[in-house]
Amino acid sequence: MKRLFLLLVVAGLSLGAGPTREATNEILPIPPIPPDMPSPMEAAPVPNSRLSAPVAAQTRGAEVTPTVMSPKQTYQGEGFLAGSTMTSEQQRKARPVPGLNLTVPLQ
Repeated sequence: MKRLFLLLVVAGLSLGAGPTREATNEILPIPPIPPDMPSPMEAAPVPNSRLSAPVAAQTRGAEVTPTVMSPKQTYQGEGFLAGSTMTSEQQRKARPVPGLNLTVPLQ
């Protein structure tokens, strides 16, 4: 019986200890007003007729330029450390060679 009485007293005190709300003095913010809907009968936008196309660049013909070609150093792994295989030793001895670049426009 004492436990029930003690439980009711603790429950009553815990409910009474909470903050009180006064609904009459509470001022709520004004909700946002939705924008007016545009008319569904508006004309579509028209592109600017005064604009012109970009000036076409002068097309050049094929060009040949000198260059120095060197082999690409690719390492595929294959379970060996870099530089520990015979092919990496051969690639190390390869030297750049002179060459020509041919550039051809596609238009």
